[in-house]
Amino acid sequence: MNDIHIDSDIPLVEIESGIPLTPKVSARKRNWTYPFPKMKMGDSFFVNNITTKVMSPHISRAKEALKRNFTQRTIGKGVRVWRIP
Repeated sequence: MNDIHIDSDIPLVEIESGIPLTPKVSARKRNWTYPFPKMKMGDSFFVNNITTKVMSPHISRAKEALKRNFTQRTIGKGVRVWRIP
């Protein structure tokens, strides 16, 4: 037999079903380094002296948080980022 031991220091809780999951609420407001939230379709911005490797994590976070698509290209010694469909 499998005996289940419940620590007596832990208060008893009731298991419930049919309770709807509430929406997730962010604990903090995001401070954006780049203007992703303000961008309209076709808008772009350029950052000098940066690589796509450095910009990629910023784009990934913006895509996930804003549910929008962005792409980037190396131009000279910097990166241009576009909002795309």
